[in-house]
Amino acid sequence: MEYYQQTVEQAFAAQASGPDGLSARQAAARLARTGPNELRKAKKESVFQRFLQQMADPMILVLLAAAALSALTAACAGESFADVFIILAVVLFPLWIGLAGTIFGILMGVVGAAIGFFFGGVGTVVGIVAVLVANTPAAFAAGWPTGLFMVGMCLLALALGIALIAEAVWLVTWLLPACWRLTKRAWRALTGKKEAK
Repeated sequence: MEYYQQTVEQAFAAQASGPDGLSARQAAARLARTGPNELRKAKKESVFQRFLQQMADPMILVLLAAAALSALTAACAGESFADVFIILAVVLFPLWIGLAGTIFGILMGVVGAAIGFFFGGVGTVVGIVAVLVANTPAAFAAGWPTGLFMVGMCLLALALGIALIAEAVWLVTWLLPACWRLTKRAWRALTGKKEAK
């Protein structure tokens, strides 16, 4: 008979228990016999084990063999080992990214975007100020509508440049720290290390 089809009395009898539960002595004896009522923790793989699992891919093995063959021919011919380093970089860089997760890629993307926005904004501001200084007198000499239109467009572009700089500041002050915290959390999950308190 399945356990879910048993009556209450049958379930108590099967577990050698009763409506009042186990005595302290019975509970201690069962704890000693079967251990605590908790799930076994799964053994986590180390970073090195994950690295070796990724290295077992047939394409990776072919590329490593190509690197070894290239190193051998370069050593025999007295040539440069550039091909070897390029093949190893092609093999090892994606493996490292695979180990670290895509969070590092996101983090580097934020840094790159912040740098691009900042220098793009600074370049826009400097360029527009130069255009205003150099061309405003000539534009107003051609007539007030032309001069006002040129100054208005330059001010609009100036505002865009300042917005790009503000975006870069926002990326660095808010998004970059958030991505860094996420990166550390992902790395702890990957390596199985707990956060220090």
